[in-house]
Amino acid sequence: MHGKQLEETEEDFARTFREEEYIKPGKLFIYTRKPDMQDKGLIMFYHGRQKAGVNEVREYYNLTRVAGVDTVIIIWGTQKPSSFAQQAIKDLNQDNGRIWVEQFLESRLEFNVMEHELVPPHTKLTPEEKEKVLASYRLKENDLPKIQETDPVACYLGLRVGDVVKIVRKSESAGRHTTYRITIPCVKK
Repeated sequence: MHGKQLEETEEDFARTFREEEYIKPGKLFIYTRKPDMQDKGLIMFYHGRQKAGVNEVREYYNLTRVAGVDTVIIIWGTQKPSSFAQQAIKDLNQDNGRIWVEQFLESRLEFNVMEHELVPPHTKLTPEEKEKVLASYRLKENDLPKIQETDPVACYLGLRVGDVVKIVRKSESAGRHTTYRITIPCVKK
């Protein structure tokens, strides 16, 4: 936030971002960049309560491209985007290795899944750690148990297809049990 924004009153904020009782689509966004890595960063857009289509997805994507960052996060209000918009996001992620688009429904962000008592600690492995695990257990990627990229924990950790996560569970007999899962694309039923 800039100094001017910090001095803003609630009424000024409402005039800038609100439309009736909702936040205006595309008006509220956060932009950040890793200081030591100029090609790494993200923009987060809050879309609001209106249903979104392909045009909004492309607009957010183009704004991200102009900003020169590698990740865009779109938070949808109460309505999921159209099926065409969801397909556009899927196509962008498959066709383009440079910018990754993630999407969340606002209601899914109201609860931190990692703080639930039944969710054991999960840690995303680096590519080097992944290769070390595969070599030490003499496994191929397809031998590992799977976790879908749409799993709430996978979304929380920002896992992409091919990423491996380490899961440490409590065990009555062993004290703790470590397992690894590889991220796979969403399997439609």
